[in-house]
Amino acid sequence: MTAQQLSLTCMGPSGGTMLSERTIPRGMERKVCICTTDPALRQVLAGLLEGWRFSLQPEIVDGVLLLAEEGCCEAPPDQPVLWLGHSRYSSRDKLPLPLPIEELYTRLEHRFHRPPRRHMRLDIDLSARVCCRGGDYASNLTSLSDRGGRLRLPMELAREEELELEFSLAGRPMSLAASVIYSFQRPGAVTDGYDTGVLFARQVQEECEQLREFILGRYLARLRERLAPEVFSAGLAYFTLPPALQQFYGGSQMVN
Repeated sequence: MTAQQLSLTCMGPSGGTMLSERTIPRGMERKVCICTTDPALRQVLAGLLEGWRFSLQPEIVDGVLLLAEEGCCEAPPDQPVLWLGHSRYSSRDKLPLPLPIEELYTRLEHRFHRPPRRHMRLDIDLSARVCCRGGDYASNLTSLSDRGGRLRLPMELAREEELELEFSLAGRPMSLAASVIYSFQRPGAVTDGYDTGVLFARQVQEECEQLREFILGRYLARLRERLAPEVFSAGLAYFTLPPALQQFYGGSQMVN
């Protein structure tokens, strides 16, 4: 059954939706099939999930998670599903609309990762300076979340080693203390160096908010580039945004 066919399979008057969570077996790819009644919501969801490196599937088969607007389709028996509902009720397998984009990210990660990633991350190529071991080194941030990141460094660092990281976000300088969680040389890498994961330390709330807004803003900017303006605005109305991003991108909020 294709996603289009699923979207046309309406719930009967007495038909209920099973709300028991079924997880994806370990080792399965991050495959998701989207089913919604609103094409704008479907396109925004597709853009977000592709940015998060999920593989979108046209059909429901074993190992595929169904991400569906409640009431638009029936889930096959034993099908892993995450419902998007129009009431305020929330459960492990149901999210109420409108919802924060970060919450959708976290809930999907719970279905595919153990332990799950709890903070939305962004693949990036951002110049940075690293101060450690009494030296100052040029580096690049290759992944970023509000609580940590991944760096490319010329040498291997020890786990829990401390460093200072400096970079600029949208013209705003950031200087953060961090500790190393891993450092290794990737086999077959095109360039020399060590991939180094770090957790930020001693953050203040303002720094976390700046990082979250930057990361979410980059995803929204990419979406706006690929979607028609009316589709982007209509699809974004299903999500709540931080005030600064809501003001910048516009779009009205849904009311339950």
